[in-house]
Amino acid sequence: MPGPIRKRGPNSWQLRVYTGVDATSGRKRWFTRTVRGSEREARQQLKRFLDEASDRRVRTGSLSDLLDRWFAAASTEWSASTLRET
Repeated sequence: MPGPIRKRGPNSWQLRVYTGVDATSGRKRWFTRTVRGSEREARQQLKRFLDEASDRRVRTGSLSDLLDRWFAAASTEWSASTLRET
């Protein structure tokens, strides 16, 4: 299994974050991102990417919990009338 950082070319790095197993297919899931710059810069980006990826992971819980998390994330830029109706 490749590590979280992989050299892709001159000053190009692929960041990989394991996000668990897909419930439907049973396959491992990864988030990936390609960044440009030095290896040191790529490692700094990896720290931020890990934080982003942890926010995207679907955790076990009820459908209600999932919908509450979706609403909190999606509604930050909605108008007052959209919030009220949704």
